[in-house]
Parts: sequence; structure tokens; C-alpha cells
Amino acid sequence: MSVILCTAGYDHTIRFWEALSGICSRTIPHPDSQVNRLCISPDKRYLAAAGHHTVKLYDIKSTNPNAILTFDGHTSNVTGVAFHCESKWLVTSSEDGTVKIWDTRSGNVQRNYTHGVPVNDVVIHPNQGELISCDRGGNVRIWDLGENKCSHQLIPEDDVSVASVTVASDGSMVCAGNNAGNVYVWKMVMRGDLTSIIPVCKFLAHHTYITRVLLSPDVRHLATCSADHTSRIWSVDLSSPHNVQPGDALPSAAERDPAAFPLETTLHGHQRWVWDCAFSADSAYLVTACSDHYARLWELGSQSIIRQYNGHHRGAVCVALNDTARPGSIMPTHNDEQKRAKHHKDMVDRDAITKQNSIESPLLRLPAELRNEIYALVLVDGKFVLEDKTKAPVQNTGNRASLLLTCRQINAEASGAAIKFRTLRLGSRMGIFDLYDVFGENGHSREHALLEDTHIPNYPLAISNFMSMCFDEDKPVEVALI
Repeated sequence: MSVILCTAGYDHTIRFWEALSGICSRTIPHPDSQVNRLCISPDKRYLAAAGHHTVKLYDIKSTNPNAILTFDGHTSNVTGVAFHCESKWLVTSSEDGTVKIWDTRSGNVQRNYTHGVPVNDVVIHPNQGELISCDRGGNVRIWDLGENKCSHQLIPEDDVSVASVTVASDGSMVCAGNNAGNVYVWKMVMRGDLTSIIPVCKFLAHHTYITRVLLSPDVRHLATCSADHTSRIWSVDLSSPHNVQPGDALPSAAERDPAAFPLETTLHGHQRWVWDCAFSADSAYLVTACSDHYARLWELGSQSIIRQYNGHHRGAVCVALNDTARPGSIMPTHNDEQKRAKHHKDMVDRDAITKQNSIESPLLRLPAELRNEIYALVLVDGKFVLEDKTKAPVQNTGNRASLLLTCRQINAEASGAAIKFRTLRLGSRMGIFDLYDVFGENGHSREHALLEDTHIPNYPLAISNFMSMCFDEDKPVEVALI
């Protein structure tokens, strides 16, 4: 299944949809309660459904309609759920005033953090070491998992419930939307081992409740959903300087910088409250869930509905989408297809990028000015390419950099058999490159060719003869076992 799209709500069902045709391909009953939130694991193996008191975990590929695991420990509605990047744990928020971390293998609670008031949402920072949650008392809290404590408490407006939070895929910013219709934006800057929170702006997105805020994967758009029957798309432009320093109060909605988040479009067509939304992997499409029983697929370039998903008998309040297999896999128009083909012509086949049996190892530390810009180092057509946060290879411009290197033959001994590595992906996390996955060609399938403890005991893999901090393009790079 290259595209996983599912919706749920107050009719006690979870529905899977064929994104292209709009046909409901599968329905899972959820008899215990309504479903408040859905989340698909990064590897597309599991679906987490948050309901009243519990979160149920489903095997997406199984025909068994029953949950394979139930996370039971909250005492009220579960309002948010998110997976760790390798699905080793998940985090939940609840109206019982807590944020909990759960082991996805045992179902046991690993951590418990208390807000003291109902918690509305929680997300995981891309560094996997911080959580960001918001509550009905008007607080946004950042939890440091390494220190096991709240590292920052932000109060945008006293006693105004913060309904939703979202963090950029590159970790550069966090946005929050509240019941007054305001959106607040902060930059997240790494200074040594500490995260500094710098207020950027505040703006009035809707004249009534905001139900969801969501940054696009390419961090170029912000989607907001509201009780005013609309979803709005805002352009993200933080290139211009903002006269706000750490510790300063955020500007009022009337005083905001109009260049920071200009309105791109308002998506009309919903008949009731819009509760949730999900971007496609290429940020070209948005799926919304509405109380009018419909989910809708929007093409943002044309601002039009290209598919409606009809089947729920009561309000649809949550949606989850994972189409990371290949760019533009939902519904590309001819022009969009041409643009994406040009944009991705040098990219690694996304079907070859998964998280199974991944190995993580610090590889190459980036200078501070590049940490929020660099997305990944990948092997493309025999060359290493340093990509920026848009996932597109770029040449040296400003504080971005690209790295095109001649790739040496990469070989390793595994159980006496030589493996030629075909696909290598490294990701930037907290300014350090980590090895996410390696596929080999040794006559076996990809799953059997992955590096595992039983195959290669000499962990970890690391870059040797690596580039200097100025990324001298004349020096070769090789990956070797150490």
C-alpha cells in the first residue's frame, strides 16, 4: 500500500480509503467510543486510534479488525497521539491532564508528565528527544526526554485554551493555535545542547476557534482548521528579520509582520466545523476532516476539491495520511507531475527508504548555521548529495550547502559474504548525521540484506576520511565499519 489514508469520528468506525478513486476499501469498527485522533506509523505498519480512555493499535496489513494492542492508562479522552520515528514508542495527550509515553511492544507506560489541566495536543520534535504539548489552561510546554523534565513553558494568552501545536519537520519552529483564533510562532534554535525558544510573531488566523494547526513537510505552508467551516493555508516566510528577541512578548495580532505568514488561500466548501487535516508528502495536497461527515482532498495549487470521501454517518473529526513511498502519489495533475519529475530527478527512490532495522550512529557534526537547513545526506547515482530541508539538492547559496562527492565502492564483510551497499541514507538530527538505513545486494531480499546484529557485530557504521566543516568537494568520502 503506497498510500495509506484513513478517517474516523463519531460513528465509531475507522475507514480506509483509496485516495485516487475515493472508494472506501476497509472499515474497522471502534465500538468502545468515538475516535478523536489517528496516527500512522512511519513504516506504515501500524495505525494508532485515540478514543475515550484508551489508544488502540491496529496492524494495517492484517485483515483482522481487532486491535493488536490497547494502551490503557488514561482516565479521560485521549486528544493526541504520535509515533517515534522507528515506532519504538508513542506519545499521547489526554483531557486527564497528562502526557504519557508508551512502549509499543509491551503497551506499558514509560513516562508520565503532568499539566494539571486537560491537554489538547502533543507532537514529537524531529530530534526525537523533545515533546511539545498544549493545554486548556493556555500553556505550551516543551519536555526534554533526556533530562526528563519540562524545559520550557510558554503562555501565549492567559487562560485561552491552546487547541493544537505543530513542529517543523526540520525542527526550526513550532506553531500553536488557540480558541481565540490566534496563531503563535516561535523559532527553535539549538545552542550547544540546549534549545532556545525565540518568539517570532502572532497573527489572527480565524475569528473563532482554531481546531488544528499543521506545518507542511517542506515547511513552506501552515494549514489551520477552524469552527468557521474553513481551512486556511498560510505561506511560511521567515527570511526577513523580526525585531523580537528572546524574552520579549509576542506582538499583538494587529502589529504582526504581514510578510511572515501571508494568507495563500481559504478552502471553502465545508458545511460544518473542520477538525483535522493532513498534508501529502510533497506538500501539494491537503486532506481535511469535517463534521459534515465528509473528508476532502484538496489540490492546493488550484485551490480545488479533487476528491470527497463519503461514508461516515456522523462527523469525521480526524484524518491520517502517509504517502511517503513516492512524490506526488495521490493525484498529480500533468503540470504538477512535470514539476515534481524535474524537482526529484536526482532523488533517491523513496520506495527504497524505510526505517526497518535501522542503525543510528553519530557521523558528521554540522556547524550551527546549517543545522536547521540540512535535511539529509543520501547516495544518488554514485554520488553523496547533501540535501536542504526541502529535500531538494541545492548548490552553495547563503547558509545552505550541497555536497556532490565521488562515491567509492562500499563493501563490507557480513557472515563471510561481501555486501555491496546499494542505498544509503543519513539524516540530520540535533546537528549530527545519523545512519537511518542501508540496503545491500547480496542475492537476498532487502529485508534480509539489511544490517543486523546477527550479520555484522562491528557497530557502528561511520564516515571515515570525511569532509572538513567547509565541505571541501575535492576530498572523497567513504563509509566503513569501525
